[in-house]
Amino acid sequence: MQLNYAGLYSEALNDPLLKRTRVELETAMSNAVEARKVVFELFQDLDGFRLDDYKAMGNPEEGMGALVRFISDAASAEGETFTGRGENLFAWIDKDGRTETLLTTERELSLQKENVQLLGLDHPLVTAYLKKFRELPPEEVGLCVRSPDGTEGVLAVWAVEARGDRGQVKRMIITLGVDGEGKRHVEWERQPEKLWRSPPSGQNVREADKKLTILRNSLEPMLQRELEHRCLGKVPRGFEAKLIAWVEAVG
Repeated sequence: MQLNYAGLYSEALNDPLLKRTRVELETAMSNAVEARKVVFELFQDLDGFRLDDYKAMGNPEEGMGALVRFISDAASAEGETFTGRGENLFAWIDKDGRTETLLTTERELSLQKENVQLLGLDHPLVTAYLKKFRELPPEEVGLCVRSPDGTEGVLAVWAVEARGDRGQVKRMIITLGVDGEGKRHVEWERQPEKLWRSPPSGQNVREADKKLTILRNSLEPMLQRELEHRCLGKVPRGFEAKLIAWVEAVG
């Protein structure tokens, strides 16, 4: 409700007791309080915001490079082939070598050539790979790399979805790291690419039961505390958290 001060003044002249004016003022104040509550709900988790987490979003070339690396690794894991055929041009070949699909990261090239498809997150090949690897059970998600700083430990990544009492949905990616003693490793969390790009260690990832023990004893309680810090641990309709990546760093 907006106040018309000129109107209030003229009405007050005809209302010596200011009854109507008082009601309008109380209504406006009530609306202001409700508006403040809404704004607070929208921005209450800004204390956990870190600009460094979003720098990659401003570099499309780096993001596309990460997508190309993902497809290459996924194809290799599935016994398929993803290889370069020139500048910004790639070929995907199925297991039998019978089907070949040409892909490019350049929109203009895909528009000029009918047999070349534009590569992106919405491409059927990418969505199929993402769906397959997202559905892997937690104990099968992970790799073992050489520690970039000599510290042994684990870095885990969760996809979290929280629902409010008004049906609003908030999705986020939360990265948590712990060293060999179970203490939080903040540097890995802020710069996870140091682990993603570290060379393989040559060792096998921990056995499934050992990984699950680390999850339950250290990382899952840490995730709960992180969500509570972001005011999401006790949302009316709760939250869902799914482990989507796991990296073990060894010396």
